[in-house]
Amino acid sequence: EQERVAADLRRREEAERELENLRKRRETREIEKKQRDEEMARVRREQEQEKLGDWERREEEFHLGQAKKRAEIRVKNHRPKPIDILAMGLRLANETLSEEEVAELGGIRLDVDEPHRIVDGLGDEERMELKHDVEMYLSLETNARNVEFWENMLVLCTAATDRSAADVGVEVRDVLKNKSLNELLELENEVQAKLAGRGGAVDVDYWEQVRRELTVEKAKATLSEMHADILERRLERLHHARTARSSAVLVAEDGGRGASEAERRKRQRLEDLQRRILEEQPAAEGGDALSVGGDRDLSRDMYEAELRKEHDPSEAMFSVEASVPQVNYSWQDKHRPRKPRYFNRVHTGYEWNKYNQTHYDKDNPPPKVVQGYKFNIFYPDLIDKSSAPTYRVENDPMDEDTVILRFIAGPPYEDVAFRIVNREWELNLAILLVELVGLGYFIKGFFPYKKSIPGFASRQDQPWDISQPLSGDSTTRNSRVSDVEAQYDRLVIMLVDALRNDFVFGNNSAMSYTQGMLRSGNAIGFTAKALAPTVTMPRLKALMTGTVPNFLDAVLNIAESDTSSSLKYQDNLLWQLKNHSNKTINMFGDDTWLRLFPDIFARTDGTSSFFVADTVEVDRNVTRHVRPELERSDWDVTIFHYLGLDHIGHLAGPNSPLMRPKQKEMDDVVKDAFEIVSAQDRERMKRDKSAKPTLFVLLGDHAMNEIGNHGGNSQLETSTVFVFLGQGIRGQPLADKGKNALSKLLTTEVSQINLVPTLALLFGVPIPKNNLGMPLRELLSSYSDSERLRMLQISAHQMFGVVRANDPTVREIALAETASNSGGPVNCDNDGESTSDVLRCKYRRALAAHRRYAVSGSGAASKVEREYYDFMEHANEHLSRAFSGYDLGAMFTGMAVIGAATVALAALYQSSDKSGGIISAKTWSLRVSAPTAALLVTYLVCLWSSSLIEEEHQFWYFWTQTMLALRVLTSTAAGDALRTVLQMGLFRIIRAWNQTGQKWTGEPDIRLYLNSSHTRLMWMLVVATVLVVNVAVHRLHMYLYPGPARSVIARRVEMRSPTYALGTMPYRRDADEYKRRVAEAERARAAVLYSGADTAGLRALMLTQRVFRALVGYASFSALVYQMDRNHGWRELGVSEDVWSPVRWCVPADLGQVARLVYLCTALAAAIGVACTWYRAKAGVLEHSPGSHEFRASVAQAAALDLLVGMLPVLLLLSRPHNIPLFALFLAMFVLFWSQLQVVFGPRSLTSVTDAREGNQSDVCGCLGILRPSKLVVLFCLVNASFFALGNSNSLASLDLSNAYTGVSRYNEGVVGLLMFVSNWAGPLWWAVAALATLTLSKQGLTAQRAVDALVALHLWQACTLLVLSIVVTLLRTHLFIWSVFSPRYLYQVGSAAEEVEAMHKDEQFDMRFPSYLGFWKRSVPGLDEHPRFDMYDEPHKKRKQQILNDHPEIEELYGYDTNTVWITMATVCVQMGLAYVFGRILTDWHWTMVVVAYTVGGSFSTQIGIIFHEFTHNLCAATTLQNRWVGNFANIPLLVPLAQSFRRYHLEHHTYQGVYGYDPDLPLEWEIKLIGNDPVKKFFWLIIYGVMYIGRGLAQQKQLSRWELYNWAWSIACDVAIYKFCGLRGVLYLVISVLLGFGLHPGAAHFIQEHYTFRDGQETYSYYGSGNYFWLNIGYHNEHHDFPLVPWTKLPEIKRLAPEYYDDLAYHTSWCAVLYMFITSSLLAPQSRVVRTLDAHRYARKNLKVPSISEAKQLESAKDEFVARLKLAADMSMEKARARSIAKAKQ
Repeated sequence: EQERVAADLRRREEAERELENLRKRRETREIEKKQRDEEMARVRREQEQEKLGDWERREEEFHLGQAKKRAEIRVKNHRPKPIDILAMGLRLANETLSEEEVAELGGIRLDVDEPHRIVDGLGDEERMELKHDVEMYLSLETNARNVEFWENMLVLCTAATDRSAADVGVEVRDVLKNKSLNELLELENEVQAKLAGRGGAVDVDYWEQVRRELTVEKAKATLSEMHADILERRLERLHHARTARSSAVLVAEDGGRGASEAERRKRQRLEDLQRRILEEQPAAEGGDALSVGGDRDLSRDMYEAELRKEHDPSEAMFSVEASVPQVNYSWQDKHRPRKPRYFNRVHTGYEWNKYNQTHYDKDNPPPKVVQGYKFNIFYPDLIDKSSAPTYRVENDPMDEDTVILRFIAGPPYEDVAFRIVNREWELNLAILLVELVGLGYFIKGFFPYKKSIPGFASRQDQPWDISQPLSGDSTTRNSRVSDVEAQYDRLVIMLVDALRNDFVFGNNSAMSYTQGMLRSGNAIGFTAKALAPTVTMPRLKALMTGTVPNFLDAVLNIAESDTSSSLKYQDNLLWQLKNHSNKTINMFGDDTWLRLFPDIFARTDGTSSFFVADTVEVDRNVTRHVRPELERSDWDVTIFHYLGLDHIGHLAGPNSPLMRPKQKEMDDVVKDAFEIVSAQDRERMKRDKSAKPTLFVLLGDHAMNEIGNHGGNSQLETSTVFVFLGQGIRGQPLADKGKNALSKLLTTEVSQINLVPTLALLFGVPIPKNNLGMPLRELLSSYSDSERLRMLQISAHQMFGVVRANDPTVREIALAETASNSGGPVNCDNDGESTSDVLRCKYRRALAAHRRYAVSGSGAASKVEREYYDFMEHANEHLSRAFSGYDLGAMFTGMAVIGAATVALAALYQSSDKSGGIISAKTWSLRVSAPTAALLVTYLVCLWSSSLIEEEHQFWYFWTQTMLALRVLTSTAAGDALRTVLQMGLFRIIRAWNQTGQKWTGEPDIRLYLNSSHTRLMWMLVVATVLVVNVAVHRLHMYLYPGPARSVIARRVEMRSPTYALGTMPYRRDADEYKRRVAEAERARAAVLYSGADTAGLRALMLTQRVFRALVGYASFSALVYQMDRNHGWRELGVSEDVWSPVRWCVPADLGQVARLVYLCTALAAAIGVACTWYRAKAGVLEHSPGSHEFRASVAQAAALDLLVGMLPVLLLLSRPHNIPLFALFLAMFVLFWSQLQVVFGPRSLTSVTDAREGNQSDVCGCLGILRPSKLVVLFCLVNASFFALGNSNSLASLDLSNAYTGVSRYNEGVVGLLMFVSNWAGPLWWAVAALATLTLSKQGLTAQRAVDALVALHLWQACTLLVLSIVVTLLRTHLFIWSVFSPRYLYQVGSAAEEVEAMHKDEQFDMRFPSYLGFWKRSVPGLDEHPRFDMYDEPHKKRKQQILNDHPEIEELYGYDTNTVWITMATVCVQMGLAYVFGRILTDWHWTMVVVAYTVGGSFSTQIGIIFHEFTHNLCAATTLQNRWVGNFANIPLLVPLAQSFRRYHLEHHTYQGVYGYDPDLPLEWEIKLIGNDPVKKFFWLIIYGVMYIGRGLAQQKQLSRWELYNWAWSIACDVAIYKFCGLRGVLYLVISVLLGFGLHPGAAHFIQEHYTFRDGQETYSYYGSGNYFWLNIGYHNEHHDFPLVPWTKLPEIKRLAPEYYDDLAYHTSWCAVLYMFITSSLLAPQSRVVRTLDAHRYARKNLKVPSISEAKQLESAKDEFVARLKLAADMSMEKARARSIAKAKQ
């Protein structure tokens, strides 16, 4: 037991010990755990501190990077702050940049001046701002070098700020100013010693000031050294981009007086680095210079701009100053005098006077002489900026051949002087400018806008009814004004352009229905006489106003964009019909009506009148409206204007095979239209007894001449038609029904303006105030006598009002005067009375006769009618001459200025100064021979005769033959004489080719002979001409650039040819010797051309010449195919279609493409010619070899001849077929001028004996030498004669538009105008180039002096002609032919003089939509428009953004991203997935509940996901693009379909190409527009599936999937599988329904319609400011987003708050539900309600992205109203066709 007890005790003790051990071990573990936890907590704290420190460092780096980025943006936008210049300089010099950053910063040019100068140039506020910016950079910067830079900058800014408050220590600064850094350090030690008390008592305040200034100067010195290092690093960077350019001489300001040697070396080093940086920067960094450092920087910037300009090789730097005597300036006590900066150049060249021409040549030129100077002196900081710097010329005491040119500016600049050569100054350009000013004044006076009576006529303006009693007061009399009842209430005007009278009344007319109506008496016809100019715009004005047209309307008629000639504020018939009879007026056809009558028409469809090549569609576009419009009941006046007949006339003439079918087509339209309105009239008049019938009027605006043109005043051009049809129209039935039954109508003439009063009286509206027409008697026959006389009284009263307005001295006729002469007639033909008094008398006599007839019934009504018509006829005759006034003051001023300029030019022309001046009488080309003087005098005399102007071709034909005959008589060589005789024979053929002018224009000529019965011969000549051109090009090049393979046998064959014998007749005895020398020269040339190290280059030259010949040959072949295919010439030649088809395959099938191919080949040939000319000039392979006589053309000669033959294919293309053979004759005549050019047929030297003797003819011929005209004079005659030889004249009718559209697919004023000019002036253009070639082929060659002499001589001719013609038209301004003869000739002369201007600088226009950038278009209306609206401008957001940033740069601070979007994305995805799980796994039976929740909740969240896509697309959710892409992928999960990355891709394209059809995926597709139309039901279902359609538009572009889109597909498939596993099929169905409903007819999806569908004219982007923005992430702020896509959604409202002036005036929405409702129910909205634009317009706008300055903006505002009106009108006219073309092009 005891043992048991003891054992228990032991076990108990062991247990206690074990427990104790356990307790100790537990305590130990607890202690260790506590220590471990403390250690872990310490480690975590350290990690958190380290992480926090890293975040702080990263935050500082972020802020520093953002600051640098802001600086970069401001510098790029050319609005830098001082801190930006400093920061960007450090960045470009010190930081290591990636290739992308280098490329991005490559366009930045920065200041190269020292930093402290930037501080010195700032104001107080700018210094304070710079100080704060420096402190910011200093707190963020970690780079030690940069920290040192900013610390020193802070010292400077602090010192400058303190000085601005209290400026002291000037003496101290002057002492320290030019010390080096080492000297400053030594001074600092001495000052420290002074302040420490070592050295006795000191002035502590003074030395403290010194120490402070020492600190500032030390900072400047340190910054200067750092700046030098920075410049060196930047220079090293620039050397990688471009080798250093040659240094230029810098003339620096004298700012270093008294500086130490070290300081001067440092200054020299800095200036050298600055100069080298400036020379390198333009190439490597580009852009404009940026500086903010004050006036000195401006001076340097101007200097740099001049330095960067391209300079002529003949110019050299000129920086040698002349000494200026010491001057004590009165202002030098206040301002330190300093020299200005300048950049001067001297122009040198050769003076080819008689002596130099004799002793020097091109290989051995004379010494160069000074020909001009150009001074650029910069005065940026003048004290008195209102006083401009001046100069004066002083005698040079050292040399009488030089003078001193001294420039004086005023404080603070010293005078600067230069020694220049004493020669006459350039005056020719100044004379030209003065002449142009005078010409402008004269044109302003001679071509004023026509005077007209302002306002609109009203019924109150009508006279009293003279048949009423005369007693009673004025009120009673006014109440007795009676109106004749209107006979018609509807009007149809069918205007057929160029409808000549014989087209309707003639025997060969195809208008059988119209002729039948005339024969039966159911219509009345007239020959309506039009007045010149017979073009559309002035004739329409006359037809609607009854006035004489203004001649300038003929010019404005060509410009489709012109609206200055609008009749909006001038009384006209259409205005009266609309405003006094409430007529609804429609117009279809020529868009000229829209320009003339804005705001008149209710429905329109305008067509361009100048696309002459279109003869079918232009009329179909009108005819398609005839039946639909006339069958409607909501019209009163309808106008149809047809253009096809006029176009056929321009293309092929009135005898074209197309003319009769077109007449038949017009006749069918007359029949259909008249039958429709007649049937309507019967029904209307049955229903409404008060209804009246419809009047149908067929008329033409003008006619055409025998070749199909118009514009003049010939009988054919002015004879058009009036045909009136309608109930009540009763003409005289014709008993004779034969072919000649209507021939009398060809001579039954009435004035065209008589239409206005006739229609006004028939429709019961007031006659327009300015009318000069008379009512047509035949149309008034259905009225009673009293009514007819009342109508004549109204018409005469209106015309008498015009008489009184034209002559205010004419008194009104009182009532008593009409009664006092009731006893008998009044004699109004008293001599001595003025015309106005005679007209008043005739009017009073007519009133008196009317009064007698009304009161007593005495006399017949016909007699009263004769009295009224007698007055109106005389008034019409008088007013037609006087209606257009002249500004005589402006005309006389212009003539005086032109006269003064002509006299000055003549004096300059005859200058004989010993130095030569600009023009010297010693030069050969300025000798005025007797023939030249006679030519000028007789030409000036001819300008006084209208007949000689009409027949001017006879003058030039006579003088051309006379000049050639004189050359025959004065020739000493038989060969020369015989060649000239051949030229005379060729010219005789040329002058007989086309009869032109007025009197003999219809006489038989070669053209008529070829076009009538010998067309086969014509086409044979055309083919022969093309062959001649190609042979000439080939042979000319073979001799200009011979090759080693050229056969000597060929040369022998040429030598045996008759032409060779003819050309060498005087030297026949030396033929054998000549042949031997030619053979030797041939071998020598081949050896020279193909020997040496440059053989490969020479062979390449020969190859390019072959390419040139091939291009010219193919271009001429294509031109031949174009002409033969267009005019069926191959059929005339008897070529079968089987033979012609292979030929046709060699060119494109479309003729327009064939023409463009000719242009392309010609352009390529020109480019190759330029390249070859450059190579020849560089290599010198075409220069004369010393001592060699063989032929080798100079560079100028080769270039001129290449141009002469290279332009022929284009001229052949743009000429009429019968004129093409003339160019072969031209070429033959030119070759006969030059014996050396006969190298094509026989070898001769360029320096032939004939040409050598050309200058000595006077010596050989004796007295006959003065009668010998030069070749240039003959060529001048040929230039003018060739214009008429091609069938042109001084009449506007001869302008040929048929070839102005060759190769043009749409109307473009510039292109069409250029082609029209080339086609009509083809002959003068070719002979002008021939004259240039003549200058190069002459013995002296083409030199600058000879070119100037020729141009000045031509200028003198034009000046004399212009002066005399101005005097003529002034004195003969009342002549009968002033508008038909003299005015066109004056315009031709002005155009000829304008060709002298060498270049016209066209300023780039800013966007006139500034500053709102709203468009001028009208929205596309369904039913009226078939396509979206076309805009001619780019989208508005880019430009509006720049303008807003200019005004509110603080908006840039809003850029960035917002991570809150990430949390919203996570919440949205979680909610959607949770609801999918609930409906998929829990509420499996809640079907309708699921649908409702899917629409309300799921649809809302689905659209929100789409908006999240929108945010991540612009990288607004996270910091990097990668993070944003994954935010999009995560948000894509509930949508099931992989949309995120595709949306990003296409949405960015939407921003880039907004509205560009085919590129903007947001635009509806064409089939969508056509399918949906304007049906509300279809629009409803279209909105339901809008999300699907949105995807379909992206697929329609058929782009390959990008890498990220593939990732998106993989991610979506994986997520879809997981959703199916987790949520089941119903969960997937919930998500599908949510997507379909959310992106369909849902308020959240309404933003798709709200954003860009046009609810208002001119605005294409709309914002939404409603409560929906709170949930849908401000997606409604769409204008703000497009303007600033880098601003996150949370800050978009802030943009509107900061810039309300740009957004408050824009239309916006407040309800998305209302948007959907309006879109479905409104007839004005449909899928087509969008705006589209061309890619070209988009690219041009992006390329020229700029915003006007304040001054430019003011100018825009002043001209904006007029521009808006013009552009709106132009847009309305051309919108549909331009839009259709744009869409077709985009589809292609």
